[in-house]
Amino acid sequence: MARHFSLKSFLRMAPKDLLERYLHGKSVAGDLKLRELKPKDWDQVYSAIVNAGERKGRAIDRDFREIHALADAGGTKVLIDEARNRHHSLDISGDIERLSDPLRSAFWVFLEHPRVFRVAKDLYHAEALRWRPWKDPIDGVPAVDDGTKKTLAEAISGYYRLKEGRGQGCHVEHWERGEKLYWLVYLADYATSVPAFDEQHTFVTDTQRLAFELAFVYDKQRRMLDACVPGDKRTLWELQRIFSKIVLAVDIGDTPSSETNYQLDPLLSREFVFGIKPEDKVLGVQVRTLRLGIIGGGSRKVTLDAGSPGVPHAIYDLLDELFRKESIPKALLEVASAQIRISFVPPAGSRSRTRTFSISRQTLALKHDPLDEKIRELVTRWGLDVSGQPKPDSPQSGRGKQRTLSV
Repeated sequence: MARHFSLKSFLRMAPKDLLERYLHGKSVAGDLKLRELKPKDWDQVYSAIVNAGERKGRAIDRDFREIHALADAGGTKVLIDEARNRHHSLDISGDIERLSDPLRSAFWVFLEHPRVFRVAKDLYHAEALRWRPWKDPIDGVPAVDDGTKKTLAEAISGYYRLKEGRGQGCHVEHWERGEKLYWLVYLADYATSVPAFDEQHTFVTDTQRLAFELAFVYDKQRRMLDACVPGDKRTLWELQRIFSKIVLAVDIGDTPSSETNYQLDPLLSREFVFGIKPEDKVLGVQVRTLRLGIIGGGSRKVTLDAGSPGVPHAIYDLLDELFRKESIPKALLEVASAQIRISFVPPAGSRSRTRTFSISRQTLALKHDPLDEKIRELVTRWGLDVSGQPKPDSPQSGRGKQRTLSV
């Protein structure tokens, strides 16, 4: 639980040498020797900060609040652990032991190792959030590169723009602590009018677009994904699914109880390979139609039709046009159903044979003649058939239905 902060109390409790170093670095209270001040004179320091100007005063207040937030046993542990992280490779445990006091320790790290302090501050904040878990373990290899962060930001921004008309700006931060990987997501909220005072202390109505926050944590050891997401269960499920598809390359389904026999999202990629062997006697494969759902778009669907069968990648030209015109992030799209056309080598003296079949997440519309049995074999080989994976309640698996994506 957050502890109450008072600027006057902080000034009286803060280590005098570190406080003097900080304030003199800000060109505040430079004429005061803090280590020689008597208790009754500390109002002079407070006044110096108040009179330093609106912008500088706010910055000092923010810094002191952040130092105060880490000035306890839990904060000290986070600071030590973050310093040991491979990104810093520092051992400050001896310094912390020498400093002995949590407030002095937090202040010292703030001054000596600002990058360690910044990350530790956000991690300590994240650990105190109200986390909501996905019910089953997820087997995935987390992608933590900048490109993945950018894709995640674009997808979550697109989700909130589509569903709630906010989130036009989005920023993602990533940290790790031991086996836990954290992602903090900041999004632009609705514009609001806030009564305020400007730097000349004039009363004004200021229009601001504040940020609201989401957070995800993936525990590599337990293979569990937790999220801190405002809203109902549906919003939680949809955002966990977006995160899992992008960061873990695993599709966990649209709800915890969703049943999927065929994973069609790989068909969104122009680069998807329909693996063919000579003995299959297949001349070519073309995706003819795609029926697309949008995560966060409710029950709305978009159907793309390739038109003339003579253009092999026509469906993907339409898909590119949809991305360009509607600005829908690809990670928000899911294939609800598709029509696929396969051309087979004809028997000697016969005309070419083609078969167009429909496939959805639940069903594959085929007969049981030899040609359709071959199509079933191909669908399985292409990785679209996931019906053979262990079910959530099966003895072979303690986890829910997952589909590894290669889009």
